[in-house]
Amino acid sequence: PTVSVKQDSFEFGEVYIGATARERLTLENTATIPALVVIDVSQLAEYSVLLDTPQAQAALVVDETSMAAADSDSIYKLNVAAQSHLDMLLVFKPNRLFKHDFFLPVHINGLPSAAMGKRVTAEGLKAPLSISQATFDFGPQVIVGARASLHGAVLTAELKNDSAASLHWQFGLDTPELSEGVFVLDPPSGKLDKFSRMTVSVTFVPRDKRRYTTTVPVYLDGDDRRIFAEFELAGTGTAPMLSFSTREVVLPVVPLGFKSSAVFMIKNQGYERLDVQCKLPLDKEAVPISVSFPRGSVLDSGANRELPVEVSAVSTRPLSFAGRLEFFDADGQKFGLLVSGGSDNSVLSVFPFLATNAESLAIQPSKKDKEINIEQREQGGIQSDVDLVDWIMRFSERSSPASEPPPAPDVVSAKSRACLVNWLNINVLKTPINDFPADFVRSNGRLLLDLVEVLSGRKLNLPGLDKADMSSGQVLARLEAVLRHLRANGAVLGSVRAEYLIELDDFVKTGLAVASGNL
Repeated sequence: PTVSVKQDSFEFGEVYIGATARERLTLENTATIPALVVIDVSQLAEYSVLLDTPQAQAALVVDETSMAAADSDSIYKLNVAAQSHLDMLLVFKPNRLFKHDFFLPVHINGLPSAAMGKRVTAEGLKAPLSISQATFDFGPQVIVGARASLHGAVLTAELKNDSAASLHWQFGLDTPELSEGVFVLDPPSGKLDKFSRMTVSVTFVPRDKRRYTTTVPVYLDGDDRRIFAEFELAGTGTAPMLSFSTREVVLPVVPLGFKSSAVFMIKNQGYERLDVQCKLPLDKEAVPISVSFPRGSVLDSGANRELPVEVSAVSTRPLSFAGRLEFFDADGQKFGLLVSGGSDNSVLSVFPFLATNAESLAIQPSKKDKEINIEQREQGGIQSDVDLVDWIMRFSERSSPASEPPPAPDVVSAKSRACLVNWLNINVLKTPINDFPADFVRSNGRLLLDLVEVLSGRKLNLPGLDKADMSSGQVLARLEAVLRHLRANGAVLGSVRAEYLIELDDFVKTGLAVASGNL
């Protein structure tokens, strides 16, 4: 292939630190066969290549084998078609006081000795004007549109005159994002006395659901031919939404017939006024929860930007549940929140509740053999066959009635783990383990399945449990199947999720998939 760089040289001249200079770079292939050209600026931290044309973007070859390399985004492999050319930009953004003079590393792939790069000269200078922050990314922000009460998100930066003379500065405001008011800079221009400072604000007012980016140059003394600094502005417009003060509501496990409840906040993210609607799980027997709005259900953009929501549950039979509350806006868009809890009369399951409420509870024998009733004890009313306060104090080794649930230890001791491992290896597991709980996690649910089958005395007839090689999705499905089986048979595991039982890397990937809506 006969490939060359059209430009004779790249002369950036003097560029201030914090500013950016660009020079057109054109690759020409005069041969009758295509060529793969490599531009390697991985050792030139202040230089990059901007593929600003559709042809150049389409010509970029992504080498998946080098994607993990630290400098992979600074090595550009471009497929130049026969008898054609590609236009792009060579970008210089100085970060130090230095004079540059070198030949641009450009060659045909596989022939590094056949260099075709042209000479590059540039110099980084200290600007008389410095800024405290040059990059502003507002992230996702609610579309403002015509709603007068919403004014967009605001960030600030400080301009400083580092010279002994006064400076007149101004922003270049000729980009669509600025002329349409998506980004607003205030003030747009000004004067700085020697060694003085001033603050400018940047407001992001998105109009549509899309990503906005723009670069704003800073000029001095009315000279718009020379850029002294640049602001990089970015933000994403999103639709109005509801958010919650918690990612999940975990109701305490309580005795049969007792009400468990929790309060969380629902927050307005962009609505002028909204009467929130809530949909409960359809199966009230399996998920016996109810919802109330103590301060009403109308959100607005003023005093009621957030409101409390109380979720409660009562069950007269042993139950462990996990469900999803769905809140709707006027357009039918839904926002979900997980809720879990349980009811049981086992003192092991409800011990935190007993420890907190010992003085007001009574334990009575049930009409059914080997069962007990836990009931509310009123003044002068029902008396307990067990001195619950004394029992709790002795059991938890406390010297006074408990005012809060006994805290769980931060770390299970090595002695306790060793004891558990020995007991599991002798009495339960088909495959011995050495490291708990790491061996359980690494088994992808196989050891948990063995444990359940041995302790229950029956084999689980659940689909997909016998596979050896499984993807992360299949492992999650296996664990969820086991958890569903345990909950259906009375295990109080409403707040346990399958993703809590997998490898850390898989847990992170699962979280990212959920956040992006892909799971």
